[in-house]
Amino acid sequence: AMSRVVWITGLPASGKTTLARALVEALEAEGIRATLVDSDEVRAVLTPRPSYEPNERAIVYRSLAYLARRLDEAGVVPIVAATAHARSIRDEARAICDGLFLVHARASLAVCEARDPKHLYREAREKTDGTMPGVHVAYEAPAAAALEVDTATGSPQAGAKGIVDALRARDPRLWLV
Repeated sequence: AMSRVVWITGLPASGKTTLARALVEALEAEGIRATLVDSDEVRAVLTPRPSYEPNERAIVYRSLAYLARRLDEAGVVPIVAATAHARSIRDEARAICDGLFLVHARASLAVCEARDPKHLYREAREKTDGTMPGVHVAYEAPAAAALEVDTATGSPQAGAKGIVDALRARDPRLWLV
């Protein structure tokens, strides 16, 4: 069977978690059990004082993918909200999850930086070197996301509805309650 893992990628502050929460609500409103798997929450447990070094990042992303796979196997739809800035990271997650539905939460760097709820960009700009996607390391936008959602101008609820419709269109049998 195809996996029901939904992975929302995008720049920091692009609205991934907000979109993910709206998607969980939309699925649950239709009687489908779903849950948010948020990279910030998982990272806080795995690496309480994160370095964001590449090897540490790889562990966090592998853990997210494994957790998502286990939730999917247990009958809960995992909605992963995680930057996963490199294609290689997303490819590894796809392999661990036995496929996933990749959503690109698309907002320009300028929009994300203007939002900056956690002051990540402001802090990153004060350093000459660092690990911040979009500032110090490239964010590799997905070439072939299953769906792109404009999170700069669209509402999270409209984005979530678009994702639900796309999931149903891809494989209706997976989404029967």
